Amino acid sequence: MAEQIVGAAEIGPSSTVLEIGPGAGSITKWIYDSNPKRGILVEKDNRFIQDLKINFPDFQVINEDFCEIYLSKLLNSPDERFVILGNLPYNVSTKILEHLIGYQDVIDRMVLMFQKEVGERIYAPVGDADYGRLTLLSQEFFKTEELFIIKPESFTPSPKVDSAVVLFSKREKPLIELKNRRLYDNIIKQVFSNRRKMIRRSLRALYSEEQLNELFNRIGLDPTKRPQDLTIQEFALISNTLSS
Repeated sequence: MAEQIVGAAEIGPSSTVLEIGPGAGSITKWIYDSNPKRGILVEKDNRFIQDLKINFPDFQVINEDFCEIYLSKLLNSPDERFVILGNLPYNVSTKILEHLIGYQDVIDRMVLMFQKEVGERIYAPVGDADYGRLTLLSQEFFKTEELFIIKPESFTPSPKVDSAVVLFSKREKPLIELKNRRLYDNIIKQVFSNRRKMIRRSLRALYSEEQLNELFNRIGLDPTKRPQDLTIQEFALISNTLSS
């Protein structure tokens, strides 16, 4: 499984590879044998640091919380880009992914492992019950694809859930253009926290009835739709119209 994960990352001699949470190095050894130009290991747990430095002497080992790291500062040149790998801790995997998306401009490709249910939220299609805020954040900048499912018995110790390995391939350009990123983020956070409500009812917490009447008349969008039935382009249309 570790070999398949690293193979999906398509590491070459010019690659700068960053692994999140290498632990004892079960995935790291395959990365190391791929002979990337640079290897960076970010491990929060002090217990693994010395062994990582000994076993992978050509790699940079950083003993920090990944979400506290400014990725851009790790680059050696303006045109350098990361290939990211990681078996993410399930309790903070969403937080780590959102941190990564914030640095999407310096990332080419990611192969990440999540709890299966989180993976399903990342690559869900429009209309699916798992489609939501995390889907929109991920798919705006990356093409997302489930590579394979890993059963608990592949791990020691075994978790109680299945895991999903997800490939993130950077898009040539984002799916949408936004006039106001903060407004867009507030809208999708609001509507998906009330995903069973019609889009119009969810937005009443942010806008008056008069503003909403004007919005939906102007853009020609059905206000009775549920959030999971709207495309990312429709959410961008709502946000951009409200910001104008």
